[in-house]
Amino acid sequence: MGVLSALPKQIGLRTVQENLEEIALVALDDYYYSMPMMSSIFAEPSLLKRQRDGFVERNEGPHRANEAIESYLYE
Repeated sequence: MGVLSALPKQIGLRTVQENLEEIALVALDDYYYSMPMMSSIFAEPSLLKRQRDGFVERNEGPHRANEAIESYLYE
């Protein structure tokens, strides 16, 4: 989320394409390193439920990244 929270400060400093490319590269890196853990969570229904419940409770999850990008694009 670091690159996403810094996104509003990038407005006007770089192109939209450069900013989105940076997000894509960071996301790919994150997915690459978190995939073994995520695979374990998806393989165990009780862990997956706890993960999803925690996301809801803390208002976290993949949708937050989408919201940050959407907010940037519509500013």
